[in-house]
Amino acid sequence: MQVNAAERPNDPFDRQRCLADWDQTRMERQVALVLGVGALGCGVALALARLGVKKMILLDYDVVDVSNLNRQILFSKTDVGRHKVDAAADGVRLHIVGATEVVAIHHDVLNYWGQLVRLCKREGVTVIFNNIDIGAYFDYACISLGKHLRIPVAAGSSYGRTWLTEYFSGKRGSSSFSYLNKEGDKVVFEKLHPSKIHTYETLNFVTVRSGKLFALPNYWM
Repeated sequence: MQVNAAERPNDPFDRQRCLADWDQTRMERQVALVLGVGALGCGVALALARLGVKKMILLDYDVVDVSNLNRQILFSKTDVGRHKVDAAADGVRLHIVGATEVVAIHHDVLNYWGQLVRLCKREGVTVIFNNIDIGAYFDYACISLGKHLRIPVAAGSSYGRTWLTEYFSGKRGSSSFSYLNKEGDKVVFEKLHPSKIHTYETLNFVTVRSGKLFALPNYWM
């Protein structure tokens, strides 16, 4: 790896700028949408703050519970009962070393999907981090939105003892594993096609499979 010799003693991103293949000015133009600020989302937000992105938009519809405190690293005991996005925003601002703007939105993305789509367009979102674990259909919807907007999507989740990660580059002609390996109702996947994904005000229909509702967290009901 090549390293540039020039150093900037008072620049917190000096070590990044020294890397010949790293464009810190590009990082400072990024507008990141973080869907879900649970365990994974807190870690993502913390990393974005240290990387120096232009703006991060935190979106969640849950509140901090005492059971969250052992793994959701932006929260403390005083945050129990608060909206997660507000607590996460306060927590992550302590780690901003550049000029990152933090926006917190308490929002039900499943029931008000159309508002999310308009937010992405209005704010000029350049990358989506999906940390909301409500099923494969929703993961597919986020990838589909990335395809529609032609922006990258990174997703992560855990199940039992398994950690899953997925990435879509946003480039024309590229795809991702879950998008190419669909398991479920073909009718639902057809509705979630990139050419249609921006037309819905709600994604309530993604909770249905074979006539039965998925078991969703209470805050999505």
